[in-house]
Amino acid sequence: MDPQLRVVDGKPALLDGVTIVETMKQLKAAGADVVGLNCGRGPGTMLPILEDIVKECKVCTNHQYTNIQNGPH
Repeated sequence: MDPQLRVVDGKPALLDGVTIVETMKQLKAAGADVVGLNCGRGPGTMLPILEDIVKECKVCTNHQYTNIQNGPH
């Protein structure tokens, strides 16, 4: 896990201390159809988070990694 990412109880969290998975659960319960995540630190940070979201929130994901220097992969 990225050492600069905020962590609460061993899970990635947002600045307010709420885990990303819990945030996704709240958004889903509130009726969100689509939620975007910013992968500014790259796939090494984002893919484990996406795996947790899919496992714990029972949702589908669609993701694309884009390397700014080399274009889409």
